[in-house]
Amino acid sequence: MQFRLIHQQTNGQNPVRIVEQATDREVGWINRYLDLEYVRRLADKSLRNYAYHLLDFVRCWESVHHTGDVVAGDLTESTLLDYVRFQASRQPRPSGSTINARVAVADRALRNEFPKPPARPLPAFIKPFYGVRRWALAGRGWP
Repeated sequence: MQFRLIHQQTNGQNPVRIVEQATDREVGWINRYLDLEYVRRLADKSLRNYAYHLLDFVRCWESVHHTGDVVAGDLTESTLLDYVRFQASRQPRPSGSTINARVAVADRALRNEFPKPPARPLPAFIKPFYGVRRWALAGRGWP
């Protein structure tokens, strides 16, 4: 399975799409993210740059999972770390700034598709520091 970037000249729609080469089937989660960035009025060159970064990620993903579709159950805490290792093992090795840019775009696109669950409230035994008056801390070594 191979993926490619296509550039369409249409009025009012995102001109950059990622598709599977054999079937011309769009990679939904990537194109939804690119549509979101297009609506945000991202420059066309930046949008194309994001698409190339995500194209690189989906190629890495496909080499492991044999599909371009990302399922929430397949995502782990080490997904992006594995992607960094994948890039670092390539020849010629991309620069550090290129690796960081690719990982950042992939992270944003994955968070767009699979938002983090809401943060848990603080446990009852943890008291936030900002509510303590300054004079109450004077004898404890605080200025």
